[in-house]
Amino acid sequence: MTGVSEYVSLGEKVWLPPKHSVKMTRYGNPWTYVIRDVLYEATNIKEALSIMNKAHRTCAIHLGLGSATDHSFRMFEYAYKTLNNYDDTNYTHYGANHPKKAGIAYFDKHVQPSGDNCVGLILTNVNLCLCRLSSMETGKPKVYGELLV
Repeated sequence: MTGVSEYVSLGEKVWLPPKHSVKMTRYGNPWTYVIRDVLYEATNIKEALSIMNKAHRTCAIHLGLGSATDHSFRMFEYAYKTLNNYDDTNYTHYGANHPKKAGIAYFDKHVQPSGDNCVGLILTNVNLCLCRLSSMETGKPKVYGELLV
């Protein structure tokens, strides 16, 4: 599930921790409602984190949180008694197949940690770039971005 507001965006991914390693409960505020509250109420990372900290969390999920206001991104391991906050510098669950890259933070698509190298191959074999975007308005190109390699 993903959601976007004017200020923040959130994406959810399953988190399947080893059995009995992370406490979970069915009593509390469902994560879908917490995501809704963040999208409605938060205007930056600090406010989103405050909402997630105060929530009566339930089951275990991974969350990705981006903030247009802060120009930043965070990843969370989110569960009943757990709210681990990560970014591109402090996420430690990457194996040899998952390279750390400055400015890029990601959860692998499989159970964490994973030996699958799918995401790692993309990061090491593809040049990521923002391309110069333009459109034609009244016959003249309008530039929206610059080429960054």
